[in-house]
Amino acid sequence: MDTQSPGELRPLPSDPETLITRRDVPLYVPVASQTLAKLAVIGGGPRYVRVGRRAAYRAGDLKTWLDSRSRLNTSSCHGL
Repeated sequence: MDTQSPGELRPLPSDPETLITRRDVPLYVPVASQTLAKLAVIGGGPRYVRVGRRAAYRAGDLKTWLDSRSRLNTSSCHGL
């Protein structure tokens, strides 16, 4: 039985090779699947793999992407 509250994020799988479909990424990371699709076109998103016609993300690549977006303050977002 899943006791997760609505809106509560799950921890990323510990195995960095675990594939997570684009549709399921929002269960782990606070980003919409539509945003991931857009980032796949324009760049700036996490690395992904194509599985047939679907996009999937390795748990390790999602963690790396999140870590790269970590900031100490708002000034570090502007390259100052």
